[in-house]
Amino acid sequence: MQIIIADNENNKLIDVLKESFIGAIEAKFSVAFLKYSGLSLIKSDINNILKNNGKVEFLVGLDFRTTDPDSLFELKSLQKSNPNLKCFCFSEPNKSSVFHPKLYLVKNKNKELTA
Repeated sequence: MQIIIADNENNKLIDVLKESFIGAIEAKFSVAFLKYSGLSLIKSDINNILKNNGKVEFLVGLDFRTTDPDSLFELKSLQKSNPNLKCFCFSEPNKSSVFHPKLYLVKNKNKELTA
């Protein structure tokens, strides 16, 4: 497995993701929040993975109330037309901790990438 640290100086996250999506058969995202503006940057890549019978999974946090409804509605819409897309939301009612991951896993036929 190749591990790439996207520091947004030497390696911009969007560039790392876009490159990793080429030939991808599976993508998993675990993020503290999801914005439609960010989702729109990778939507065509997600659709390509799904069109090729790949699997896509999102685990999205709600703790910061930063996730916007449009992003969740978009995922729900995509999910209706493709059972290979899964979306889970997480909220921690215990205010002493929050869900704040930034994990991107992408697998293609030849390699796996973690960013």
